[in-house]
Amino acid sequence: MPAVAQKSLLVKLSVTAIPWILSLLIFFQYQRRLRSFELCSFSCVAHERASMASTKTLKQVVEVSSENKISVEQAPRLLSSTSEERLHHQDAVMWSKLLESNPQNSSGVFDLKKPAWLKMGSCPARDSSCWNHCVPSTGDTSRTNCAAASKYELFRPQPRSGHCHASVLHMILDDVSYEMSLLNLQPMLIAGTLLGAYRNGTIIRWTRDVDLLYNLTSFDQAREKLATALERLGYNLFLEGIWRVCINSNHPLVANIFEGNRCANAIAGYSGRDVAYADLYHFSHINANTLQVQETGEMRFDDIFPMKRIQLLSKDYYTISKPEAYFLASKYPDVMVEKDVGYR
Repeated sequence: MPAVAQKSLLVKLSVTAIPWILSLLIFFQYQRRLRSFELCSFSCVAHERASMASTKTLKQVVEVSSENKISVEQAPRLLSSTSEERLHHQDAVMWSKLLESNPQNSSGVFDLKKPAWLKMGSCPARDSSCWNHCVPSTGDTSRTNCAAASKYELFRPQPRSGHCHASVLHMILDDVSYEMSLLNLQPMLIAGTLLGAYRNGTIIRWTRDVDLLYNLTSFDQAREKLATALERLGYNLFLEGIWRVCINSNHPLVANIFEGNRCANAIAGYSGRDVAYADLYHFSHINANTLQVQETGEMRFDDIFPMKRIQLLSKDYYTISKPEAYFLASKYPDVMVEKDVGYR
């Protein structure tokens, strides 16, 4: 082959090979970065697991002979609260979209049967008279149906026994805690709600209410904004010794919560178990080392802060730093044993 022809062939081969060479270089570069990312990911996961293991609260095996009680082998892990992002923002956005895409027809819901005491709409008085504006649900509390009930069940048709009371409580908990967090009120699971999360990772199926702890100083400044935000969602905020929140007749899911035949004889207030509501307990500072927790008394600052995260129904919530200290101060006996009867 002539030299000129050989040179021409080499030029053509070089031009043809350039894209392939570039593709190979890009591929190897991608593989190198992917490997680096995987190593970083594994390292992050290992670090997270290590932090979880170091913050395990306790391991306690409870042997119970009664068939009406269950055994819990291990308390949940508490994680340090380091994220600045609103903990429930993504869930709140998804829940809002679900409400928009599944509108409930509430017209006529209260026309046939309702308790004589029940009043329609919101309650501007914001005092104990607001119990009469709280829509009862008279929900199911059975172990069979409600051991791990969540708010998402409220989009299903009502069973004859009603939706689980805990499902309604879960919805209230999420809505109230999210609105409080937007106002920097530092809502934390406390009391029976913390106990349910700590013991089983669920809302106690027979409990009347859900419980949140908040910063009193911030609350006084943000109370009106919170009341307005909750009213827009279909809730009443009212004061009866402590601040409480309940569902009113304007709630978008009221047609799938209230049922006249089941709720006609419901009892108002907390004396029965027919109304689902939230109790809001405040904390205030006594000094640099001591806090006053409403209805519990004095607790060490280090028992409450820094806030930790705990799982409830497979989702993280903020809670206090040392739940065991709170259970001790509140005189909760046998916290790792679930009973079938009684308030807790």
